[in-house]
Amino acid sequence: VKQQPAMAKALAAAQAKAVDAATSAVQKGFLDAAKLTPAQLTAMQQFVALPLVSGITDNNKKADTVLTIINLGKLLPMTGQQQTINVSQTDLDKGIADIRENGGTIPLPAIGKTLLFLLLVYVLSALLTFVMQYIMSDVAQKTTYDMRKELDYKLAALPLRYYDMHSNGEILSRMTNDMDTISTTLQQGLTQVIVSVFQILGYIYMMLTISGKLTIVTLATLPLYILTTVLIARKSQKFYR
Repeated sequence: VKQQPAMAKALAAAQAKAVDAATSAVQKGFLDAAKLTPAQLTAMQQFVALPLVSGITDNNKKADTVLTIINLGKLLPMTGQQQTINVSQTDLDKGIADIRENGGTIPLPAIGKTLLFLLLVYVLSALLTFVMQYIMSDVAQKTTYDMRKELDYKLAALPLRYYDMHSNGEILSRMTNDMDTISTTLQQGLTQVIVSVFQILGYIYMMLTISGKLTIVTLATLPLYILTTVLIARKSQKFYR
């Protein structure tokens, strides 16, 4: 009777060893079948034990959990359907810092300020465009008015022989169509030239900030464009006379 407790303990110990041996055999068989290392299996177990990121309210804990997931992801096996995403350490640190700061949520106040700033820029641009068009329209109208007066004085001073040598249509064309062309050029063309000059300067500045070599290559091709434009303009100008 006294030997029964000892036998029970020995039997329990033997059963525990058998269970451990069976568990080790199962784990070894699983590792061999899945082609996993013990470190990868441990990483998978730790990954499964992690809480859901969406359920964490503390920003620091959320950032630590995300960082743990990233580190465990480096140990997990890669399958043929997965693709490696290359992220620099600087971007990773910035993302973790954003999570610690605002929990990884979208910064709506900052976006609102940016949108408000863009709205103010667009309103200011529209206002300046209106002022520029108003000024240029006034300048164009006054200039063409003075030219029409001078043309009227000139036509009144011409001898009758001039009217005999030129048709009425040609004279009216110079008084109306040519003046309208000059007015349109002063009102729109000159404005476009001024805007284009500032745009080109802005483009060159942005290109220089991106790549100086590419900027030089691009600017080196400009003479070819200018030469081609001049040649085409000279050839086609005779058709508009």
